[in-house]
Amino acid sequence: MKEYNLFRQLLKLVKTGTIEDAISFAISSELSEKRIFVYKKDGSQFNELLKSLYNSNNIFVEEAFSIFRDQVLEMIKDELLSNVVITEERMTEFINSIRTKPNRVWEIFRPLYNVTLSEDRPVKLGPYTVIDFAKHNHMVLNKYPNVGLEQLWLMKKEVEETDIEGIYISVLIVAKTASKAEELSIEKFQVFENVMRFVIGNSQFIDVRILDYKPIAHSDILIISENDMVNNLRVNGVYSHIDLFEPRIHDHIGSWVWSALSDDNLSNMGKRIIFAISWVGKGLKEVDYGMAVVQYVFALEVLFTFQEKGVFLTPSIVYQLAETSAIVLGNTVEERKEIVKEINNLYRLRSSIAHGGKSSVEKDIAMSSYCLVRDIIYKLITNEELLKIDSIDSLRTWVDNKKYS
Repeated sequence: MKEYNLFRQLLKLVKTGTIEDAISFAISSELSEKRIFVYKKDGSQFNELLKSLYNSNNIFVEEAFSIFRDQVLEMIKDELLSNVVITEERMTEFINSIRTKPNRVWEIFRPLYNVTLSEDRPVKLGPYTVIDFAKHNHMVLNKYPNVGLEQLWLMKKEVEETDIEGIYISVLIVAKTASKAEELSIEKFQVFENVMRFVIGNSQFIDVRILDYKPIAHSDILIISENDMVNNLRVNGVYSHIDLFEPRIHDHIGSWVWSALSDDNLSNMGKRIIFAISWVGKGLKEVDYGMAVVQYVFALEVLFTFQEKGVFLTPSIVYQLAETSAIVLGNTVEERKEIVKEINNLYRLRSSIAHGGKSSVEKDIAMSSYCLVRDIIYKLITNEELLKIDSIDSLRTWVDNKKYS
């Protein structure tokens, strides 16, 4: 059994000793009189073996890594500290216990920052639901009457002396355990953040956040020369809020995006557009304009690169991007020539940044790159003819027909 062999390899790297023995080592169990640990020199190998065990037999699909890791460490302690030999049979039982758990539907709630709700009702944005907890907590109670939510809230109020309040966002996840559901929800919330930046558009004052929220910070900067002194106070962070009932959240662009995120049967081209939008959202978050440009180019690559079936040599990436972008966005020959020129310049800039030839990019160049990619995406999701295209192959056929017509 592959998993059992990996476990035995892990055991060979693990040592036992006292707390004092383990202080300087990379991996160790919780504090106790006697514990297990791994030498720093073996830490990377231990982690690689553990990840291989986690990825074997699709275990990673079933359980969160943190929980799986703890369970494996418990078995290692059983063998090394309690003299309970872990047999291949027990390893099989352990793997089966993970795989045979039934799937359940979990709803994960997290605070949502820098937003308001002007209407007295939750807002539905694709697979996400946003609520004002103080106003809508009764809806959550009615939906989940058997899990002790009211007692939890009363306990938190008593211990932390505060109510659960503010704006919360939730998403439904199918998983075997709560820990795996939480792990899977992180990617969903990252997608929301990136997509929301695209829907809102470029703004240095608004950034809707769920993960890694940072409140406003003040920097007191003192600048001194031999004969002069300047004291600057800088405000860092986002200090504006957006109303999630605002029209631009639900206009044609927003409606397409939220609908696409809810579509379990989204076409290949639709998925490409969502991935591209997410890359643009990442770029809008960047404070380094060079890195922002790189991510805008990633968005273009997601949209328009392809590998023809049965063809060994295909056009260069930059040729694919330039030609397809020009045909999609340009309405005249002159417009298309200009777009080809812009894409070629953009890709040269991207290569220069990626390979260390250019260390900085001006803000207006990053902004023009963003506007070009944004306009291409807008065209793809607003043009009736382009909306019918469901795959990259269909897009290539459409481009060829336009090019030779």
